[in-house]
Amino acid sequence: MKTLFFYALISLGLATADAALIDVGPNGFTFDRTVGYAKLNGVILSGQSLSIDLVFSQPIFIQQGVTRFDVALSLQTDTPFPGFIVGTGFVNGSAVPTGHGQGSRGTTFIGAFPFDFGSPFTKPFRLDEIRFHVTLPDSGAVIESGEIDFISLHRGKPFYIGSVPESGSTFLFLMLGLVGCASIQHRRLRHRCFSCHN
Repeated sequence: MKTLFFYALISLGLATADAALIDVGPNGFTFDRTVGYAKLNGVILSGQSLSIDLVFSQPIFIQQGVTRFDVALSLQTDTPFPGFIVGTGFVNGSAVPTGHGQGSRGTTFIGAFPFDFGSPFTKPFRLDEIRFHVTLPDSGAVIESGEIDFISLHRGKPFYIGSVPESGSTFLFLMLGLVGCASIQHRRLRHRCFSCHN
């Protein structure tokens, strides 16, 4: 009876909101950032339904020109092709489109797209948190580690991680534009040099 009660408590805990403060790392412009997420380590994938709240230690500023930005929850398991994480992402209480995938090396992930595929949000935007309502695969695989990925396509402009005073917003977006232009010009020069030598 005690054992049954213990497992019931575990199941109840997994079904409730799993709020976590995510350390997104140092300030700076970037096209991608990956940080660890260990809350689900050791969990056996058995079709659990979870509500996962991710609160970021610093805001993320996404300006016009940032292309295909998404936030992904990725889990590494001990089993190849462990199954798909399915569900919905929420920003400020509103549902946003999601996509999912799995891999031969034991990964499974779900990504939320706050600005694409019919999402209600527009840029520029300050992102402080995101919530996933998901159902895990029912494959029996064991979660070994997890991570949160912030990703945008390199053909656009970088996003910015870090706190910025309200009075500095104009300067921030100016710098975002300059960094994005410089990055694009650098890639064009590299492409030209590559073409010249091939």
